[in-house]
Amino acid sequence: DPETSQVVQDIYQAYDNGASCNAIAKDLTAKGIQTANQKAVWHCCMVGKILENQKYLGDGFYLQMIEEALFQRVQKGTGGKTGENKHSKRA
Repeated sequence: DPETSQVVQDIYQAYDNGASCNAIAKDLTAKGIQTANQKAVWHCCMVGKILENQKYLGDGFYLQMIEEALFQRVQKGTGGKTGENKHSKRA
């Protein structure tokens, strides 16, 4: 799904550029982009789960949506964890 792929790429790029998970969630909600579960409101934990999900690198089932280098940079920024961590303190 090209639309989903673009949202995932935008989330990774925004985080890589210094946005916090909370800021990304607020932005997605403000833009009216629905979550995978067709919810209108995004939460920080949803963004964090996307940032840590290796399926976006591609595998036998999923197409690759992000580059390995971007995924690795984001993992260094999140510390590999969601919730109260480095990404919750970013601008």
